[in-house]
Amino acid sequence: MAALLSLRLMTLVAVFVTTLLPPCVDPQFPSAITTPNVRDSLRLVNILIRRPIGPVSVRRECRMLNTSEFERITDVLNRAKRDTRVRPNVYDAFAFLHANPDVNVGAHQGPGFLPFHRVFVFLFEKLLRMYDPTISLCYWDSSLEPTLPASSPTWTSRLFGTPSGVVQSGFAGGWMTPLGPLTRNVGQVGRPYIAQDLERILQRDFLGEISFPAGDVDNNLEEKHNYVHSFVGGLMGQVETASYDPIFWFHHTMVDCLYELFREQQRKKGINPMRDWPADYGEPAHAPFAAMRMGRLRMIDGANDFFTNRTFRCLPSPIFCTSNADCGAYMRCNPATSRCLSDTLDVVPASSGAASDLNTLLNGLGGPRSVNNLLNSAPARGFNQLFQAPSLDALSASSFLQSIGDSRFGSGTLGSSVFSRGRLPPAIYFQQASITSDDILFFLAIFPRRLF
Repeated sequence: MAALLSLRLMTLVAVFVTTLLPPCVDPQFPSAITTPNVRDSLRLVNILIRRPIGPVSVRRECRMLNTSEFERITDVLNRAKRDTRVRPNVYDAFAFLHANPDVNVGAHQGPGFLPFHRVFVFLFEKLLRMYDPTISLCYWDSSLEPTLPASSPTWTSRLFGTPSGVVQSGFAGGWMTPLGPLTRNVGQVGRPYIAQDLERILQRDFLGEISFPAGDVDNNLEEKHNYVHSFVGGLMGQVETASYDPIFWFHHTMVDCLYELFREQQRKKGINPMRDWPADYGEPAHAPFAAMRMGRLRMIDGANDFFTNRTFRCLPSPIFCTSNADCGAYMRCNPATSRCLSDTLDVVPASSGAASDLNTLLNGLGGPRSVNNLLNSAPARGFNQLFQAPSLDALSASSFLQSIGDSRFGSGTLGSSVFSRGRLPPAIYFQQASITSDDILFFLAIFPRRLF
């Protein structure tokens, strides 16, 4: 009798587990991948905001890491991908925020692009530190890529894996996403950074000069970053899916390092980066005090020196060299340019499907084109066209977007700052030279506003 009761009890428990509780299975298994829930994703953000910062992140070019250092990073990426405490898994739940219009409305096509993604990368690094408390993201400097992708070890199993089609090799081989298998299409459209891109950006003075809506295309960091998204292609080529590819984080860590180089140049010119926000900021979501929609942060908070002073530093990219020893294990020193170049694989160009140079690529896309209008050829809603986020529903709009009209700051020309009259933005929490641990906790433990 007791055995029968025990069997019935076990049956009831099994029914409860299989019917009422969400599945907790390996997220790599295709049938287990579901669409993330924005509430779960935002709860994850709230948890990350309140977590300790940990040691300063030291960011290096990915190809300058040795095998064990790079594997530490890929290991925690896979651990986040397998962690199903948040549906469908921790990695995809956080990546989903980049796709969700209730969160990313101020993330693109305006001066909020750089501050928003600085916070986004910072929180993602905190996520990875749940698995390895001292891990630091590396950055991918695509200006070191060769013209022929097939000659680059970047696209081998030792680094980023499969360049075209479903990703089957490398640490992300076999990854499933909420939209299906992870895919890429390297080198078919777009291009990596080139040295001139970075030089032009660093020659500018103000955030408005390197940002939408008014920044010239030659100086626009967001536009140049778009080219790289398109160059990788596949899921990376679309705003809504880009962060499901782990290359997204290496690319955006590079963007963040470029942003910091630009801020260093500003300081040398006597410009305070924390007060630099263009009067012509475009959409209301890019106003300096518009909600970032991650915790209680405002867009201007991403420009705070708190991040520079207390959270990360970028080691220089191995651009200039005198010998192969300066370029790590995956690159060589090009004696013609004294620059490191990631073309150490032996290939026969004629057998490769990639374009042999940029002009060939442009002409192969339907006639002669210039680099500046290359991006107009990509599919709608990709990084190659202006991304227009869907309108927020009334509930979401009433919950967070409080746009700030131009009249509050007065009019100005490109490059002038809305804070040029000496107004100290209330969103800046740290002005003293010495920051205490209590200050940090205050900044990071702001109780996140409820979205719904």
